Amino acid sequence: MPCAKTTENFQGGGGTTPEDTHDKTDAFVKQYQLTVCEVDVLTLLITGKTNAQIASSLSLSKKCIEHHLHNLYAKLGVKWRANAIICAMRDGFIAKD
Repeated sequence: MPCAKTTENFQGGGGTTPEDTHDKTDAFVKQYQLTVCEVDVLTLLITGKTNAQIASSLSLSKKCIEHHLHNLYAKLGVKWRANAIICAMRDGFIAKD
């Protein structure tokens, strides 16, 4: 099941209701015009998974994950994983405590 929509299962940080988290996640996805695959990759990236682990989780090749990361970083305007996570926190993809 490559690139299944995982944002519905993503559990953000405490202090918000699931509806609040879902609304903020949707706004983030729309703001950056992310594909479902990019959302899946970002969701797993946030959990600290490596490219190989993300590929395994999504039943995709490592090369495919690298392609999605390249596109994701370009859309977020970042160069590194940590910056993508910071952007996700800052702009509401990850609920803040």
